[in-house]
Amino acid sequence: MKLKTKLVMITSFVLFLISILSGTAMMTDTLRFHEKQTVESGNAQLTAAANAIGVQAESSGILEFGEATRTAYFRFLLDKYDASRFLLLENNSVLCNQTDYEFVDGGEEGWNNAQTRTIIQKEGKRRLLICGRNIPMETTDDFSLVMIQDISGIYQDALRQIPVLAAICLAASLTAAALLSILAGRLLTPLERL
Repeated sequence: MKLKTKLVMITSFVLFLISILSGTAMMTDTLRFHEKQTVESGNAQLTAAANAIGVQAESSGILEFGEATRTAYFRFLLDKYDASRFLLLENNSVLCNQTDYEFVDGGEEGWNNAQTRTIIQKEGKRRLLICGRNIPMETTDDFSLVMIQDISGIYQDALRQIPVLAAICLAASLTAAALLSILAGRLLTPLERL
């Protein structure tokens, strides 16, 4: 095998590996960025909904009524804020759940904190953003709001970009190999004459 061919093959292989590694790092960083943005957006939506529900529940005086009336009123409030994503807990047990998911347990920490607690849970091929916090009310801290959102689209978009990234890496490596072949041919021509 000629020296020129060896140089081109080794350099092309190294360039391809470097471009794959840098592309993988870029994809990972992009995925983490989108994940972080989605979590921050979900936390903001949850906080706004919890604050609004807390204000409306206290101003209505619903806490003084019976359980059936309270449950109906809280369902009405959840319907105003997209009930398909939220579930309401009273003392860490489900009061209203109109989501497609079954609430099992809040864990040791529960969801009754002033700060939003966030979990990304993998369920089969789906990834769920689960965040929860207490509903701020002056009269009680017994109520919590939990938001469940399917964020699988972020990961599916990343998987769809892999073939594009591989094609870019391959094209860049082949272009570099062609240029290196031309350059090596011109540089090594005087050595061949000797």
